[in-house]
Amino acid sequence: MSDLSTMLSDVTLLGLATIVALCMITTFLIIERRKNAKTQLLLKQELQKLRKDMQAVSNGSIGVGKRLLEIQDIQRKIDSRFDSLQKKDPGRVTYSEAARLVTLGAEIEDLMNTCGISRPEAELVTALQNKPKAAANKPAPRAVA
Repeated sequence: MSDLSTMLSDVTLLGLATIVALCMITTFLIIERRKNAKTQLLLKQELQKLRKDMQAVSNGSIGVGKRLLEIQDIQRKIDSRFDSLQKKDPGRVTYSEAARLVTLGAEIEDLMNTCGISRPEAELVTALQNKPKAAANKPAPRAVA
């Protein structure tokens, strides 16, 4: 009987050790689960904050993009108006056309009739266009000793 009681006491001790070990493991798992739950909550909060920040940046970018499109539209309108004004400037076109005609050999009378400019204007355009030719044909000044 003493063997039986020793055996029972060994089994009881083994059972008790097993129960204590299971309790310790369970306690450890509960503690780890709580830590994980806290970490998960913090990560969710951080994710929400990052999403809000990203949304704010996205909205800002959209606003900047819209403003850029508005500015580009205004720039196109200004360019169009500028081109329109340049085309309407009769003096600009006639003088450039007159200068081109002078290089082709047109006379003062031709310039007056073709471009609708006055005689002094035609003479000035002719003089300005012929000036580079005259400078090229003029001999270099000689040094006086």
